[in-house]
Amino acid sequence: MSNPFFMVCRTTAIRRLLPTALFIDQGTHIEWLPENKAGTLTEEEITAEVTKMQAEFDALEWARNRASEYPPMDEQLDQLYHDIDAGKFGADAKTGSWFVGITSVKNDYPKP
Repeated sequence: MSNPFFMVCRTTAIRRLLPTALFIDQGTHIEWLPENKAGTLTEEEITAEVTKMQAEFDALEWARNRASEYPPMDEQLDQLYHDIDAGKFGADAKTGSWFVGITSVKNDYPKP
């Protein structure tokens, strides 16, 4: 899966298309540095990549939402410890606090 937290911007788009390019993004145009050996891109190519990246970013909204809703890892491990200590195994594990909490987040933000 792609990183759901990447930044959608022109500079990142250029880096995805030409990873070793040397340039300065002036905001309204790209200044390709003289020592650049990687090639250049048109504004249309850059815009198309930004559009593609935005679609990828938007498609992973569920992942960003889940990540922000899950409890911190130390709390999850504590929940698992207490569920195991209480004998929550097999089908009964689905009634434990960890499983119920994680399932709640997954149900709120389903993976498409």
